[in-house]
Amino acid sequence: MRLLASTVFCASLLTSIPAAKADEAGQNLVPAAPEIGAVAERHFDDAAAFYKAGNYEAAKVEFSAAYDLSRHPDLLYNLSLVAERQARYADALALTERFLAEKGSQATQQERDEAGGRIARLRTQLAPAAVTAAGPAPGQLHRHPQRLQPLPAPLLLQSPRKAAPNGQGRFC
Repeated sequence: MRLLASTVFCASLLTSIPAAKADEAGQNLVPAAPEIGAVAERHFDDAAAFYKAGNYEAAKVEFSAAYDLSRHPDLLYNLSLVAERQARYADALALTERFLAEKGSQATQQERDEAGGRIARLRTQLAPAAVTAAGPAPGQLHRHPQRLQPLPAPLLLQSPRKAAPNGQGRFC
């Protein structure tokens, strides 16, 4: 999905924050703090700046803080992008699946298609590739026979990380 302006996120964020929350007893309702939307918005803006600058660890912290305050599912997708950039493919996969689950019927067809494509690609990146060592063909001599030793077990390799097409990611 395309990178959207943070104002789109902020507008949806402000409407998605509950107007009240239950107290510890769960009976009386107390008003939610009105500044919670502004705080989540600041975390989002900081995360977007860190992501663009390539500081993915800081972006992860800020997107997580924004999500903890707002519970906006699009932030899970952003966290998935961050995890992928950090080569944490299992986390990226889990976050993308969680994004789809939490977004539910509110997800557009484009969001479902894009998330489905990401899930398939991340699963491919997580699939181990077996590599075995092969010696010279039967009947051929090798110049350095002492260097050729079969591997005791298959060697598992992880695919290299791939950047988003055209360097674009999704923030919301």
